[in-house]
Amino acid sequence: MVRKTVLITGSSKGLGRALALHFSKNSYDVIIHGRNRKDLENVKEEVLKNNVNCNVVKGDVSDIKTIEELTNIAKIKDIFVLINNVSIASKSLLQEVNDKEIDEVIEVNLSSIMKLTARIYQFFVSKKSGIIININSTGGISCSEDGIIYCTSKHGLKGFTDSLRINAKKNNIKVVGVYPAGMWTTFHDRVGGRKNIETTMKPEEVAEIIFDAIKHDSVHPDELLLTRRSK
Repeated sequence: MVRKTVLITGSSKGLGRALALHFSKNSYDVIIHGRNRKDLENVKEEVLKNNVNCNVVKGDVSDIKTIEELTNIAKIKDIFVLINNVSIASKSLLQEVNDKEIDEVIEVNLSSIMKLTARIYQFFVSKKSGIIININSTGGISCSEDGIIYCTSKHGLKGFTDSLRINAKKNNIKVVGVYPAGMWTTFHDRVGGRKNIETTMKPEEVAEIIFDAIKHDSVHPDELLLTRRSK
């Protein structure tokens, strides 16, 4: 039996890590990506316990060299699933934000995803199969005053995901937008952390739901909206 391969960006921590572990437990070879070598090696060590192969790509997705490296390894490994999980937080009012923050958030949360997906999509079209999962956020559906740059990037990602899906279906390619609310991760640490952490979702449970949603041949989920439990 030939194992399928999944490429997951931003998979050194949080949901990306949980996705890498869950897919590997279900006999997928995994390509993981991140900026911290130590964290990536820790994830690789856990993935290898599931008797699958694991490749590591270290780099910043805002660097085109990282995009090209991810594309090359994806083609070599003949990936079946691309999960665009990489993202950074931003929590500023427009009058507080500077050009550097705008450029960084839009590049990581939107432009880099478009660039990588464009390359992988051509590969999927050539073989008339593949799954693209864009991990978005409820910030891609709603808005907040202090998340104007973040929400703008996520609304852009939703538009990209929805537009791509129209053509992808003609080529037997699934495109799924995932919109999770807050999760128990370090994602918000750079903007001061998250309040009410006890009500957040577990990334392991979110990863399981995502895997289950795309494992069936006759079902094509367009979107997954995942909300937190209330207390």
